Amino acid sequence: MGFARILMLFALGFTSCFKVETGDSENQDSKSGHENGSSTKSEYKRIRDEVVSLKKVKRSLEEQIEKIEGDEEEHGGLAAKEIKVAEELDQVRAYRDAVDSHEASLDQSLEQWRDATRSSFAGVRLPGIETIKGDQYTDIVIGRVDGDTLTFEHSAGEATIPILELPLGLRKNVIHEPTVLADRAAN
Repeated sequence: MGFARILMLFALGFTSCFKVETGDSENQDSKSGHENGSSTKSEYKRIRDEVVSLKKVKRSLEEQIEKIEGDEEEHGGLAAKEIKVAEELDQVRAYRDAVDSHEASLDQSLEQWRDATRSSFAGVRLPGIETIKGDQYTDIVIGRVDGDTLTFEHSAGEATIPILELPLGLRKNVIHEPTVLADRAAN
């Protein structure tokens, strides 16, 4: 903005200085009278042409100053927008971090609940289980439920079978997530 003002002042000062010189030339011409008649007219025409030329330069400089000032305002507006966007981005990042923290806490709580629920099956007695393959087990005492398997004692010994081979109701009860989620999606 300072550079633009300096250019404007220079242009105005330059043209006003020129006008003073022109006025002095006119005074000298009137003092000398008619002895330099044609040379005075040609000198006057030359000066007038220079003034016209300088006015064009002045107009061009003023337009350049306006453009520079407009650009400065635009850049100032862009800088303000940039600052606002940066602040909003910081807020979004803080929100994302809070969501991530809550998600981690929720995942931890879910894992604890899942482990507690699965542990609660230890010692549960069932009269029998028939797998989806048709294998039958009787007098069952559940030992443990892991991520994908069920270990239990039965009338003929001990067995570990994949949870996916259990009947649908029992899979849901032992909190087999893929089964529970598939059932929820189907309903």
